[in-house]
Amino acid sequence: MRPGRCNPKHGNKKGNPMAALSLDQVEKMIAAARKRRVELKEVPLAYAVVDSGGHLIAMAREDDAGFLRGQIAINKAWTCFAMGLPLRTLRDRTKDHPVFFAAIQGAADGRLMHALGGVFIRDAEGNAIGAMGISGAAGEVDEAICIHAIKAAGLVPDIGG
Repeated sequence: MRPGRCNPKHGNKKGNPMAALSLDQVEKMIAAARKRRVELKEVPLAYAVVDSGGHLIAMAREDDAGFLRGQIAINKAWTCFAMGLPLRTLRDRTKDHPVFFAAIQGAADGRLMHALGGVFIRDAEGNAIGAMGISGAAGEVDEAICIHAIKAAGLVPDIGG
């Protein structure tokens, strides 16, 4: 699967109009993520889902989650499409290049995240149709909850690697 490159004008891999995430699917993901967070006994989190253009579909910040958590979750999801990579891949590629990452941060007005917790959402054909970001727990936990939530909506998570 190719990381993140989606152009709605050109359609999906079969040449059909680009599949889009529905608000119902996104709400199902957020509900599944919140339930999983409780099962794991994690601290309150924030959840965000963007479409393939990086535009916010929905964000939820749980009671007692820090007020910045919502923006961090949005930026984690947004970064997937801004860079065309899941955050695990971006983190691995930039960890030895801090000057490069600082430079692209400037171009992105400081929105880029390379901590874990941003996961591509793919349809059954492998098209990246959105991304989910979660913030508040350890990055590995944020990422694991994203994976669980995306699968709960019948979609395919892509964490890169």
